[in-house]
Amino acid sequence: MATRPRTSSHVVTVLDALENSLGAKPTQQELARLSVTELEHLAGVLDEFWLAQADETVPDGASLVGGWTSAYGSEPSFREDLSDSLLYYPRLLLLDPLANFFDDRSSLPAPKGIRYRRNDGADNVVHAGAQIWSRDGSYESLREDPTSAADRFSRIVHNLYALEGPIREGVVVLRSQWPILGRRRIQLETAVRHDVASNELQDFIASIPPDKIGPTAWDNLQGLSLSLDGAIRAADEKWRAEPFFYYIDKMLAIADAFDAQYVPSSEVDLTLLRKKVTLGAHRIHPGAVLREVSRVAVPSIEVSIRQAAAIRKSSDDFEDWRSTLRGIQRGASADSPAELRQRVEDELRPRVNKVRRELESSSLKELVRTDGTDVIIDGALGFTAALATHEPLWGATAAVGAGVLQWTRKAYMRARPTGADAVLATLLRDPK
Repeated sequence: MATRPRTSSHVVTVLDALENSLGAKPTQQELARLSVTELEHLAGVLDEFWLAQADETVPDGASLVGGWTSAYGSEPSFREDLSDSLLYYPRLLLLDPLANFFDDRSSLPAPKGIRYRRNDGADNVVHAGAQIWSRDGSYESLREDPTSAADRFSRIVHNLYALEGPIREGVVVLRSQWPILGRRRIQLETAVRHDVASNELQDFIASIPPDKIGPTAWDNLQGLSLSLDGAIRAADEKWRAEPFFYYIDKMLAIADAFDAQYVPSSEVDLTLLRKKVTLGAHRIHPGAVLREVSRVAVPSIEVSIRQAAAIRKSSDDFEDWRSTLRGIQRGASADSPAELRQRVEDELRPRVNKVRRELESSSLKELVRTDGTDVIIDGALGFTAALATHEPLWGATAAVGAGVLQWTRKAYMRARPTGADAVLATLLRDPK
């Protein structure tokens, strides 16, 4: 294991906690050989670290992107989404995947049984919810197979070291959700009860067509709706939507605890948030726009996490470019995929060509790419909102009791970031 030097100004991360416990930076092979006893010792050390972190807000705030990105952004299959996010948001808050591996599910709501009446008068009961879904791939589920448990742990750590630069620089901030869910359990239970009782929210869930993906139900699940033949007991019908409400409430709680802002990753999640807190929200995580801009500016080239991190440190002199991208996103809200592609082509291609021509006539000529630019995207918050009324749909008294009104006011009524917090970087140089 190779020792890494540290400075007094170094921000302590989960990577440091691991290295301090193991004595040095580990290799994936070393981690894959850990025994159950060693894994459980590490789990104890990390639990103490995560508990201490739960009292630390993120300096200058962050964006907690919902859906799969928040929990699985470090996985290779989600690197494209993560690199886009790094180029769009000043700072990202992700749910620590090691904390989710060693998860503490004791604070999660018990699975709610949904009863379906059989012809003989008895019931078939379907159980679903966060307690069940969070167990998938966890240490608890793998403990009886020590080799698989160590292998899964080693792969998670390996993925985190692939993001080592952004993590150590505080661009990607990792936090455990479990201490927050424990501390705010009563508030969350209250919020979910009022959501379940809300006719407006229930009508919205019921209005989603069967062939459309529904809201996020848990960190690893979107739109699941289990059902059986037979009529549902009337008292249970409204509880089928409970996982959707718990997910959005817990994301608001986590964001609030760390001074972050929850950013829905899909249109259906954004609409649910609007319905829930009567927010005049008009942006979500801009994945479609970002991929189209990447295609124009970087044809046939994928932007790596390393490149995305490097670009963030580059010049902030591209205000005109940033304004163009923001204008594209505003104008493209109702575009089909084909219309969005054409809009990006029409508005960005001339700018890309102009910047390339200027560079080719400069002393940087030999370093200019012939196949495209290195990147894009602006760092302005992709989600701004204001309360449209003085109280949410379920009433001010219930909201104050649940704490959700305070969380959303804090998250969405703040001023937009400016200057360095809204930097677009773009490079046309070949990173040789």
